[in-house]
Amino acid sequence: MINDFDGLKYTIASPHQKEWGQRLISELFLILLISTIGVVLGLQGWQSRVHGMDLTPCIDDAVEFWQDGILPEKGMLNSFASYNPPGTNLLFIPCVRLFHDPVLFDYPVCALFYFGANLVIFLLVRPAFGRNCAFLAVILFAFSSFGLQSSASLWSRYQMPFFYTAFVLCLMRWIQNNNGWYACAAVILWSAGMYIFLEIAPIIFLLPFFYWFFKKSLSLLPLLIAAIVSVLIWLPYLRFDSQRHFENIQSQLVRRSVLPDNYKTAWCNPDLIVHDWTDGKLEVSQRIFANESRDDDIPSLFRNGFDHIATMINGLLLNFGFLAPIPFLPSLLLIVLFLSSAVFFLFIFNKFNTFTTIFPFMFPFFQSLKETKKTEISVLVCGFLIPLLFLCALTEAGRIDRYVFLWPMQCILVAITLQYPLHVANIPKIYRQAIRNVLIVFTLSNTILLEHVDSWIHDGFGGRMHPKRQVAAWIADQIEKNHIENPQIGYQVFFMHYIPAFHIRDSRYKVGADIDMLLRFIHGVENHTTCAEGVSPVDHFRIVQKLPVDHHRSTFRIPIESNDSPDSQFSYYQIYECRKK
Repeated sequence: MINDFDGLKYTIASPHQKEWGQRLISELFLILLISTIGVVLGLQGWQSRVHGMDLTPCIDDAVEFWQDGILPEKGMLNSFASYNPPGTNLLFIPCVRLFHDPVLFDYPVCALFYFGANLVIFLLVRPAFGRNCAFLAVILFAFSSFGLQSSASLWSRYQMPFFYTAFVLCLMRWIQNNNGWYACAAVILWSAGMYIFLEIAPIIFLLPFFYWFFKKSLSLLPLLIAAIVSVLIWLPYLRFDSQRHFENIQSQLVRRSVLPDNYKTAWCNPDLIVHDWTDGKLEVSQRIFANESRDDDIPSLFRNGFDHIATMINGLLLNFGFLAPIPFLPSLLLIVLFLSSAVFFLFIFNKFNTFTTIFPFMFPFFQSLKETKKTEISVLVCGFLIPLLFLCALTEAGRIDRYVFLWPMQCILVAITLQYPLHVANIPKIYRQAIRNVLIVFTLSNTILLEHVDSWIHDGFGGRMHPKRQVAAWIADQIEKNHIENPQIGYQVFFMHYIPAFHIRDSRYKVGADIDMLLRFIHGVENHTTCAEGVSPVDHFRIVQKLPVDHHRSTFRIPIESNDSPDSQFSYYQIYECRKK
């Protein structure tokens, strides 16, 4: 409503506009509240955590940026021993100067991505399917074990839900508004997400599919701008890899290891043999690190079709396992997901008449979708199915973790399937609420959330001190007391099998690098033992881990010399103060 007063025009909001504005503010507040609770739960227990080996080079590069002004141009090593793009390294840059504890470096940026993912999920669902469906989808993602972990770690895979859902949202706006600049934004988001983790590459196939399916305009200028911005984002990594004949990009495209056969030549003691903890005892490792025999160098769905389909199914089941650890729940939700996707797919291609003839009670539901929501449901369903099919065709058989980034779209489709048809069919509200509440209870009963709550109750917000932190604190104290210069600290601990092997590619990969990081950032102690195997003959201290406590199952069997005396112990970690001859 516009009024004129003394020649000045001003707008008076109508009651409907005021109500809409109040509703928008309340919904944004709820999204912020959900995200805040998730971030607080993710932060809980930070003292009981240490960074894994993969993030150590990323943090080092972020520190180097502040010290020397050098922009990161390569990321962590992947499973093919080639360098990922340095997107994760860039994410650490804003935070490494805020805290002295490396575990806390993750949280500010994680909180932004976590809130962004929750907000985008809400925006994808709310306009077409209502706030109940939207909030259910947000809760399924935000409080799932994966959602909570993504709120607390900058490990590359945890940022993919934001880039994936934001990419789909931009495509939806492009289709709804016939505005090519939304497609431009989608391509830039995809490029930025790829710069963190190449795993989301298949989502780009949505762009040509939607261009063909919806017949929307897409001028050259937005695509040109998107291409220029994408090249600028990727320029440091492309410049780095061009000096190496693009071996890193080629390795990831054809999925072939670039680890040399003679990786042990980079060790201080090449004669050491890796042992794996198997069935309660140590046995010589049978792993082949370099140039592993794989059947996925040129992946083919037609060659190993059943293996790829089984991997896809297990990957989706793994995602539903982010909810309560109930045996039948993942399988039940997967059946719901496949059935609903098939039904929606028939609707998208106008094949639902035959379906409604067999199931006439579904006619009101399809009619409702046809009248107002065909674009939205088409984008959401195809936004899930098309990347799923490309992943099935291209992903190595057995790599079920490749499907994790699809999790937010699974949450969206399950929420819509179990709520919207009941609303259209005028099912009593009490039954719809009951289904919604059961799903929320299943979500809030996941293992990670319950562990955080239990730890908060029994050990406080910071959680129980991780034994590696105790080890680092004790060693730092001894170094200060004894005035040891250039301390050398050895680690005879359990590790992921690839860590010493990757030392030849990047010297920062070494056994015990996670404890070295605690010593360096928290206590200001630099370890001068740089051997890949983590130990040297002239160590001042030797940390020996007696039993594996997680997925780190490889170690070296190195006898402790008779003139070494055990000095202290924290959990499974024994500390020997070595008396050098």
